[in-house]
Amino acid sequence: KEDNSKNIESDVIQDDQTAQENENATAQESVGSSNETEQTTQEESEYSMYLDFTVLDMDGNEVTLESKIGKPLVINFWASWCPPCKGEMPDFEEVYQEKGEEITFMMVNLTDGGRETVDTAKSFLNDSGYSFPVYFDTQQSAAGAYGITSIPTTIFIDAKGQIIAGSTGFIDKDTILKGIDMILKENNS
Repeated sequence: KEDNSKNIESDVIQDDQTAQENENATAQESVGSSNETEQTTQEESEYSMYLDFTVLDMDGNEVTLESKIGKPLVINFWASWCPPCKGEMPDFEEVYQEKGEEITFMMVNLTDGGRETVDTAKSFLNDSGYSFPVYFDTQQSAAGAYGITSIPTTIFIDAKGQIIAGSTGFIDKDTILKGIDMILKENNS
């Protein structure tokens, strides 16, 4: 009986590993799939839907994520005291200038009221000259909804509200564009 138990455990672990590998493969863009129709159906069923949150815009007006669904969306969580966040902002600005008509950008500042305030964030933005849309998460609604514990974090959501991809840590222009390609691809499928 013990041997059978071990084999079952081994099979379960193997199945869990295979399921994880399948999830990883599904989350990444696949090329040359022999059964593309089945894979597309599988991908759609495995994506999570967006989680709504409320943040403040530059004028102090409440804005919900739900109000932005309907167009592909890039959400970036950042703070002005975070060197990797500041390092990726020029690339976000450049991509926003190139793709801002077809993609909604939400640059969500983690405004905790202590280390990061609306004033410190606005001062940083004014000094830097960025034009992408910035929102302030003063109630930690967005950070809480997405379990943000490390910044920068970027999430790519398609027009249907499906979370297609995400990244924690610094990303460059090529990575931003790859994420955008993924949400545009889902938008057209």
